[in-house]
Formats: sequence, structure tokens, C-alpha cells
Amino acid sequence: MESASGGGGGKLESVLEVRTELVETEPKIWRQSEVRNSLTLDQVHQALQAAFGWDHMHLHRFTADDPCAPLRSAVGDIPETIQWLRTF
Repeated sequence: MESASGGGGGKLESVLEVRTELVETEPKIWRQSEVRNSLTLDQVHQALQAAFGWDHMHLHRFTADDPCAPLRSAVGDIPETIQWLRTF
């Protein structure tokens, strides 16, 4: 799904379908969600926290040049897999 963004520059905003899986769990624990590509990595983290019903008491890390940039520019072409590290 794409729509024109409100800001100038003509960039399109897309809604990305995201599947998040916890590693080394049996049975597999996962969530399917949708996020806008205009969200920052910090906002994506907040969305993932909400999807799993977690509070914000643990450290996390994304690898990107500018974690405050919108997702579409922080990672460029969205790869199939992005690693999100969170401590327990």
C-alpha cells in the first residue's frame, strides 16, 4: 500500500508487512504486523514492543547510520531480514 506523503519531495509512504520471530524458542514465538516506512527505527522498536506486550525496560539495538531517520532512508531498499537485538 502506498500513498503520497504530506511533506514535499514527492516521496511515497509505504506500509510494510513485518514478521518478527524470537530466536531459540520452542514453540516459535512470532508476530505479524504492519509499519509505515516513514517510521524511525526507534518508532519501529516501540511498535515491536507493543506487538509483544512488552514494557520498555530492556536494551535494544538496530544497526543503521542514523536511527532517527525514517525507515525508508535508514535502510534504503528494505532487505528481507533486519536484525533487532533486545536483551531479556
